[in-house]
Amino acid sequence: MKRLMMAWVMVLCLVPLGVWAEEEASGQELGKLGHLYSVVFGQVPYPDDPAFMDYPETVRSIWVVLSFDMEIQNGGVNQFFFNKGTYCARLLPDALRATGLNEIADLYEAFITDNGITLEQIESIRDPDSDSMDILDSADCDAFDHAYDQIRRDTDFDRRVLDYADLHPEVWDADGTGR
Repeated sequence: MKRLMMAWVMVLCLVPLGVWAEEEASGQELGKLGHLYSVVFGQVPYPDDPAFMDYPETVRSIWVVLSFDMEIQNGGVNQFFFNKGTYCARLLPDALRATGLNEIADLYEAFITDNGITLEQIESIRDPDSDSMDILDSADCDAFDHAYDQIRRDTDFDRRVLDYADLHPEVWDADGTGR
């Protein structure tokens, strides 16, 4: 029940932020996206929970991609690193590629490489005595966030995620209820 409530809070927080603007998603798509968020975040545990690996790779990919998108929409790439940590950072490129979002995967990998960001640095971001925040401060996170937003619009992110979920019925069945 706690996860389901968290999923609906996430959905309700994203709608006013314009993540699903009317021009980007029809009412039917919006309802379908809301259901997808409810299924994925209402049932699937965080990736650092061993039970996460019990879910099919397709479900795990959707979880990571949607989590990444929410963090970018609500604060940027630095918020993604702070809130989701190394486990999601490690899974993200493959999850993006699996869902057909290669342009975003390329952008993310270039950002990591160009700024010399390592998983160890991401892991230490929450440590107040760490200099990892300095790395993110020196990285051009705003440029990444703007480029991400542009690619998100150009690639019709929401449609690609829904298409991927439609190709993999197990995503919709993650809560055991089907569609």
